[in-house]
Amino acid sequence: MSGGRISTAGEMNYWRKRILGTVWLTYAGFYLARVNMSIAMPKIMGEYGISKTAMGGVLTSLFILYAIGQFINGQLGDKFGPRKLITVGIFGSVLLNIMFGFSNGIILAMMVIWGLNGYFQSMGWAPSVKTIANWFPRKERGKAGGILGSSYQIGNAASWGLAGLVIGLWGWKWGFWVPAIVFALLGLHWVIRARN
Repeated sequence: MSGGRISTAGEMNYWRKRILGTVWLTYAGFYLARVNMSIAMPKIMGEYGISKTAMGGVLTSLFILYAIGQFINGQLGDKFGPRKLITVGIFGSVLLNIMFGFSNGIILAMMVIWGLNGYFQSMGWAPSVKTIANWFPRKERGKAGGILGSSYQIGNAASWGLAGLVIGLWGWKWGFWVPAIVFALLGLHWVIRARN
């Protein structure tokens, strides 16, 4: 890419593969900082004596703010660009996962932290799709979108595996801290390699 312009078909092909791979890995990473709660819940409930109903409130807070964020962040992605919005989403979610690992069983605090995580998590999908749409012509978008769609399946499985391993070894708090560290590294990868 010379001066921000792609001059050959080979160069365009390189950039399309690079962007698709980067977006795929990044969106899979979002699941590390979301699905980990499912693995940690039994340990959290046992340690603090939290009821299933109260824990359901914590989970619901993520889904409510995730849904609200989908409406807002689609527009913000158009205004500020996918690269900036996804970056904010990643590092916001990283910070909130770290904070959640320090939570001490106060349900309201847990609901606020996990709800805000849902909002930052909602900054992932729409801008990812927009990035792919911007880089691929209409006739190639179906294939690229199909590849991107596999990211959440693999990200989900990776999150279960990582959180399960870490929680089994070191306890539930590490089930938020370690995925946050991995997600932060994926965020740095995104910042370096992504282009709108």
